[in-house]
Amino acid sequence: MYVPDENLLGPLHSGFLRIGKATLEWERTVLLAALMGGMENILENCIRYSWQRQQFGKSILNFLQLRKRLREFGFIYVQQEG
Repeated sequence: MYVPDENLLGPLHSGFLRIGKATLEWERTVLLAALMGGMENILENCIRYSWQRQQFGKSILNFLQLRKRLREFGFIYVQQEG
């Protein structure tokens, strides 16, 4: 496809380096923000469900192994957020 010289956005064959990289950096930021929102929602739902779910007459949030897993997930979330 022919593009006249006055319509070029920069030097010939450098479009990806100038335009593409800037666009990809922006897309990565937007994608990460969406994933972090989903991760926060999952963590909140897990905690809420664990508080409501009863096993052996008590909330499963009282079980140490489950608390450990939720704490690890929360720690990963905080690390990714910061």
